[in-house]
Amino acid sequence: MRLTLLAGVLLALVLPGSAQAEQPVGLLIVREYGIGSATQAQPYVDKFGELLAVRMGWSGTKIQFFTSRSSAPGFIKEAQPRYAILNLSAFLALRQEYGLEVLGSMEFMRSGGQYFHLVSTDAPTLEAGKGKTLATLYAADDRFIDRVVFGGAARLADFTLVPTKRPVQTIKKLVNHEADCALIDDALLAELPRIEGAAGIRPMWKSAALPALVLAAFPAASPEERVKFRAILPTLTEGDGRDISKEIGIEAVLPAKDADLAAIIHAYEKN
Repeated sequence: MRLTLLAGVLLALVLPGSAQAEQPVGLLIVREYGIGSATQAQPYVDKFGELLAVRMGWSGTKIQFFTSRSSAPGFIKEAQPRYAILNLSAFLALRQEYGLEVLGSMEFMRSGGQYFHLVSTDAPTLEAGKGKTLATLYAADDRFIDRVVFGGAARLADFTLVPTKRPVQTIKKLVNHEADCALIDDALLAELPRIEGAAGIRPMWKSAALPALVLAAFPAASPEERVKFRAILPTLTEGDGRDISKEIGIEAVLPAKDADLAAIIHAYEKN
């Protein structure tokens, strides 16, 4: 009787469909430089986790939203997540250390990060802006900005930096003549008409298109599950997921592979 009970316990630990397999699946989300707090975003993140669990056949998800990559290691250690959704610069910074594999890309309404822009009230071009003061949220992310965003056309060191902590504060630096130009993303550019005093601010340079958010797998995700995860991504905005995606603000979720980001990864990681 004891041997039979022991065998049952051991089988429950290793077989698919076991109690272990039914544990909530960990999912890390890092979205830096956006408007709003993690507390405000978490209810929407939880709804996305519920939708994903239904599509994947999971019992649930243990999902956490952070506004800084510096908060990720603690959650990774504690929750052992299988998947992550990260803004591009956070993905690149964490990729090698945590063995992340690209599974897809995601676009959120007004999330920003697909394009970066230099804007000014008087400098007409990127070259004309060099040597001037530059307000930006990204002052500490020079590797990403220099290698990926500017792509060799400029470096943050070409400007006198005026670091900011909030998106709108960046524009206010221009409005108040505390900076000559600013580096912003497409979401903030779209907000310019609604920011008091910003009427005279004009784009002077635009980056190449970049993936706004990257969906990635940690090594804990099995190869078989990764295949299924990548396959269900387009369905997240279809059928019974349409209303939930619309409420959350998801515009598109597309499968992708490391090869699709190979040029970006190489630019960021090269010596």
